[in-house]
Amino acid sequence: MSLIKKITVILILSLTAFNLLCTASFANEEPSPVIYRDLLTSCEVDVYDTFLKNAEKMKDGISSVKIYPRENIQKDEIGEILQKASAAFVLDHPECFWISYEKLSFTYIDSPNGVSEITAKKKDGLEYYYPSAYTSPEQVENDFRLINEKSDEIIKNAEKYPTVYEKVRYFHDHLCKNNVYNEYVKNGEDDKADLSAWGAVSALASDNDPKKGPVCEGYAKAFKILCDKAGIPCALIPGDGITEEKVSAPHMWCAVMISEKWYGVDITWDDGVINGTNVMRDNYFLVGNETENFSQNHIPNVKKYFETHLPTPTLEDEKYSFKKGENSFIEISDISAVYGEKAEAVIKLKDHNGEAKDGEITLYKTSVSEKNKLGVYKTVNGICRVNIDTSLLSVVNDKKIVAVCTSSDGIMSVASAVCSIAPKELMLDSSDVKIMYSENIPYLSGNVVSKTGEKITYTVKSEVSEDKKKITVYYTDITSIDLNCKTPEELTLEFELASDSKNTYLTYIYIAAVIIVSCLMLSLLKRK
Repeated sequence: MSLIKKITVILILSLTAFNLLCTASFANEEPSPVIYRDLLTSCEVDVYDTFLKNAEKMKDGISSVKIYPRENIQKDEIGEILQKASAAFVLDHPECFWISYEKLSFTYIDSPNGVSEITAKKKDGLEYYYPSAYTSPEQVENDFRLINEKSDEIIKNAEKYPTVYEKVRYFHDHLCKNNVYNEYVKNGEDDKADLSAWGAVSALASDNDPKKGPVCEGYAKAFKILCDKAGIPCALIPGDGITEEKVSAPHMWCAVMISEKWYGVDITWDDGVINGTNVMRDNYFLVGNETENFSQNHIPNVKKYFETHLPTPTLEDEKYSFKKGENSFIEISDISAVYGEKAEAVIKLKDHNGEAKDGEITLYKTSVSEKNKLGVYKTVNGICRVNIDTSLLSVVNDKKIVAVCTSSDGIMSVASAVCSIAPKELMLDSSDVKIMYSENIPYLSGNVVSKTGEKITYTVKSEVSEDKKKITVYYTDITSIDLNCKTPEELTLEFELASDSKNTYLTYIYIAAVIIVSCLMLSLLKRK
């Protein structure tokens, strides 16, 4: 074999090994399904985030929404992407009950490079794209107000309970005590039932009226809204419930995470009426797969009901066991800031007697999971002040900050605060600058210039005002921005590049691979 061929073979083997090494290093970095959004591809996330960002606007039931995926989509992929993103959104956000995706039509602009723009609008012939329970914006606003008022009241009453277990127990018991399963649906007269029985409002505001009571979806969605507001990870699970008579029927329940483990909660099956009396059980509260044959009588099946596959959380085998100990109470202040600025969160820790207590507080964005961790902090005289870098948060998704303290017996105390992060607004100096893209497209492209002068093409998710004088930046990884309009057609971004530990790690691997290849080449040359 010639020297050139030998070197070629070595290079191919080295690059192959390098690729395998990179794959092995990161192949297991699958996100845990705290929310279904975590399981989506980047294009599916763009669809999901667009609906979340425009949810308030879509309350009118008629507004159209434009979706701009960060990468062009092939025409034959659009259907699955839209289906999966909308399913994840519905399961993650039962509070946004006014959008019925079956009543939306999707049009798109196609090109040789794929689809770059999708428009979601109500189907022709429909007055609104609301679910069948709603026929006017006034009805939507009324139920939206009810859901918020009732859930906020329940959350406030739950503040006296410090641990995650006690909070979710309170939510479970409240929903059982204040509801009766919808009598029309129970008697097989679904056509007589108010269609809101399938929504959270029924479980939050029925006041034990069996004619206004919820069905399983109403119970589960109300429970998730309460957990979400408390910062407790909770997932809706659609599927089939199998009765003792082996009869299968569509069903919905929840999974809740405590101490980084998932447990099942089925409020519907714990609520019942015996001899005319509303009774409550806890047979299906924080259960495992082997509790009450849960894995045999609760069969998750997202695909059956949403026509797309999304994995659901894997439950523990055994039921959660709560050991009451010396509880800690956490208080955390709401935070408000402009994206990219620092925001101070004040956290207080108290013992069961209300006295200041020192300990470690773990801070999370949105909900309790390792990927959402912002840091671990210690209280001094029962208090700590944390400066949160808001560039680590999402303007659209991260609506709360969650503080957690774990005691020696593993019991988690939790408190959440509202997180209000406003987009960064940037002003253009020149009034006659021509921007080379439509103001309707929420992406800003330009050149990234590092301190060393390296230029990299970059895209920032943004909006441009109608007068083209103001840019609102929603998603960036940057710490500072300077806008320099070098020519009437060009808009350049210049900022210091943020460090990326994964990319740094890959760089080291690559350098090591190059050194190994170089040594092998030198060895061959010497033999030659």
